[in-house]
Amino acid sequence: MEFSDDDDEGEFVAQSVTDYHFVNDKEVLVSFTVLPIQWGGESGGILEPFEGQVFLRGTADNGLQKIFKQVVAWRFELVDENPEISVFSKEKIWIKLEKPRKSFEFVIRGVLITLHCLGFVKKNSQISGRLLWENLRRVFSTYEVRPCEDDLKHHLLLISEVVKRDTVLSKSKFLLMLLENEKKRKTPVEHPHSALPIKKYKFLVDEDEDDSDKDVCAICDNGGALVCCDGRCLRSFHGTEADGKKSKCESLGLSEAQLEFIHEKRNIHGPSLDNFVIS
Repeated sequence: MEFSDDDDEGEFVAQSVTDYHFVNDKEVLVSFTVLPIQWGGESGGILEPFEGQVFLRGTADNGLQKIFKQVVAWRFELVDENPEISVFSKEKIWIKLEKPRKSFEFVIRGVLITLHCLGFVKKNSQISGRLLWENLRRVFSTYEVRPCEDDLKHHLLLISEVVKRDTVLSKSKFLLMLLENEKKRKTPVEHPHSALPIKKYKFLVDEDEDDSDKDVCAICDNGGALVCCDGRCLRSFHGTEADGKKSKCESLGLSEAQLEFIHEKRNIHGPSLDNFVIS
């Protein structure tokens, strides 16, 4: 484990952190993608200042040192199939993110899947879509919700910016087709603080919904106990494997605990589930 001396605070600052998560000033879990992204190397400029407050929590030195730092930007490098992601502290130190806290994976799963996809495609530029998805589902096999195309669609602006800047990825048929197909449908929503789309995890159960398009599961086309997404797709799904068992649906693969968590959040905060509060 490497450390860097911080003259301002007179302490050692870890250059890498594990078991990490991010919170705002109200101790609400947030993704690092709410921060502006830095393109380029060490001297690359940050797109724009960030007015909010985001803090990195985690451990370093094999868990011996606790980390709590305010961070103001993030970046990534597609060095191989496993992209290196770093955040920029207020003390102007880049801190590499190693392994996230298990309970935080659900918040950042989409961007992690997207970045791994970009790294894998860059290393295997002629890879077929089938082999790509097989790789993503293998790498993220421990995640309760398997990788799907929506994970990439929610980060199309990020993919688009990377394709513009990378000569290898700019020739990827898979990525170009993904961008072209979505361009024909609608323009992705832009994030107010960076060149990224807004990533929201908003699944709501609405048993009184009369819209016929939401009465059936988008995966198996059957009814039953459904979970309604009030994000861009506005579709319904069987949330757990048990809910989809009767119609032999793969479902979203959510656990009962995750569904219960969503129900509780809806009762406390209303229909929006943008924020995940640390218990």
